[in-house]
Amino acid sequence: MEWYYSVDGETLGPVSGGAVLNLVRAGVLHQDTFVWKEGMSDWKRAVDTELALALCESPLQEVPEPIPEPEVVHKPVPLSLESELKPQPRVNQNEMAQVADVFAARVQWFYWIAALSFVNSIVGVFGGGVFFVLGLGVSLLVDQLGHHLAGGGAVQSGIYLSFGINMLVSALFALMGYLAGRGNRAVYILGMALYGLDGAIFLLDFRLFPIAVHGYALYKLLLGYCALSQLKQMKALSDAD
Repeated sequence: MEWYYSVDGETLGPVSGGAVLNLVRAGVLHQDTFVWKEGMSDWKRAVDTELALALCESPLQEVPEPIPEPEVVHKPVPLSLESELKPQPRVNQNEMAQVADVFAARVQWFYWIAALSFVNSIVGVFGGGVFFVLGLGVSLLVDQLGHHLAGGGAVQSGIYLSFGINMLVSALFALMGYLAGRGNRAVYILGMALYGLDGAIFLLDFRLFPIAVHGYALYKLLLGYCALSQLKQMKALSDAD
């Protein structure tokens, strides 16, 4: 009885039963190798055929009949087998795009924090009573310091100094948002840590609502960091493919 077998998507054979044993011992034909012979309706794994017994024999046992040089035949491989043998990509591109969208949306919170901190500083210069709690609490302290200096007579210098400091802090968060958006995980973690410390400022006078808003923003940023880590892993697997 002559057998055909498939290696790396190429159909080889025919080989006789004795030669099949040599192929098994040489490691060419193993349990998951697809085989076919006359009378079989479709290709099957060797372990699911009468060759299963030969697969269990010692690979050190010698068989007198030499391994013949296999001939390439043009019997087409069934489509079902071809799809199994074809390497499949390990990364789903649609899933990767969805993770990238999640990351892009979450990293935008850095820019919202910077923008609202800037607005709070503008309002603080004119002595307004509006404060966006998503912005940085440190800007509130700096504004209070500037107005305190203004009350002591250093009107222009106190207000301008506080405004300048707040602009630098807002710009720093915008820069961290930019770098984090480009995949810098160290900057991303630093930004979350600084914003967490900033939220602690509101503990000084037990402002629960700003603390809750800071916590919610940190949660969104954390989701973005998780998406960034997942995205980097996906890209590494995609590049490996």
